[in-house]
Amino acid sequence: PTRSTQSRSSAASDVYKRQGGGIGDTMNIDSYKTAPERYVWHILFNMSFYAIMNVLCLNLFSGIILDEFANLREKNFERQNDVQNYCYICNQSNFDIIENNEEFYKHREKVHNKWHYVYYLT
Repeated sequence: PTRSTQSRSSAASDVYKRQGGGIGDTMNIDSYKTAPERYVWHILFNMSFYAIMNVLCLNLFSGIILDEFANLREKNFERQNDVQNYCYICNQSNFDIIENNEEFYKHREKVHNKWHYVYYLT
């Protein structure tokens, strides 16, 4: 290696050094040359810990978010169903009103007009 490549590699390794103050300062990390088997197990443990924790946390948070969106979508569907298929005032269904030989639209707009009740209350 030339002098310029040595200085670049040492500069790159200086960038990725630990900042200190954490648990990593107290850990005894073996090198591959002194204890290769222990080093490999240490690396496998670290990699599996981060992989498992990331997968668990990501699945947990995404599951909560997806479940909440499903609940919101269901509530919105129920609300839209109520608005389109039930009278605001008497809470009769579209089917019941049509069964009584009355048009649902006429019933909601003429017989039980919601704005007439608002004007009545104010």
